[in-house]
Amino acid sequence: MNFDLENVRPFLEQVNRNLSLGLDINKLVEFTESLEVGDEKRLEFSVQYNGQTLGMIYQVYMDDIDAPDIYFFVETEELETALQSEMVAFTKSLGL
Repeated sequence: MNFDLENVRPFLEQVNRNLSLGLDINKLVEFTESLEVGDEKRLEFSVQYNGQTLGMIYQVYMDDIDAPDIYFFVETEELETALQSEMVAFTKSLGL
């Protein structure tokens, strides 16, 4: 999903709050803000979801100034579906 940089933190906070993943929001936001246009990087870490420890990859492609594309790669279809639902809810909350 493509974001305005200012919406990355609110989105990650919503995901963390609604899915109780235990994300390190500050680390993810700092990582995202550190990319230059054209950079693509990823972080790999574990999250807690429904009583399980699962691997997650957080990948960012900075395709334009202050407009990162953010991708989540996860181990279960259940978590993938939950993340997609959070993306839809977030865009609706912004009126997009």
